[in-house]
Amino acid sequence: MKLAFFIAALVAFFYLTEADDIYKPNPTIGPYCPKTCHKVFVCDKYKVEKIWSIVDNQCRVFQNQCYLDRFNCERINQCLPTVGPNTIPDCERHCNFACPSMGFGVCATFYKQFGSIVFKMTFTSKCHLDQYACQNGVAYSPDEVTLGPCPP
Repeated sequence: MKLAFFIAALVAFFYLTEADDIYKPNPTIGPYCPKTCHKVFVCDKYKVEKIWSIVDNQCRVFQNQCYLDRFNCERINQCLPTVGPNTIPDCERHCNFACPSMGFGVCATFYKQFGSIVFKMTFTSKCHLDQYACQNGVAYSPDEVTLGPCPP
């Protein structure tokens, strides 16, 4: 009986130690992350009102405020701090980030104001897509980024 109790206590100790190693509190949010963003966003892919924002030291160009709000909701649920808009010059200083040379490839659709498609383009990875958008001052609809090359 004592051996079974000892084994159970030992297993519980290792389980709790392991859980402590997995959960690392985010200092910008605090020790507890409630993952409390339950909003449903229906963003207008045809509305192009670019928002420039620095995310993890990389500039991202969001197509409109709705997409930035949705992105921040996802960050809240990942226990990451939210991001806000930046000026274009501040953001452009963060456009030259390193991307892995290989990837699965993604296809992105770029719109201009009032919904007409400007073009579709294939990128090596989502990182390359974000870098292109930043360096060229264009935004894409994240709802229309697909894996693989763009269809002809």
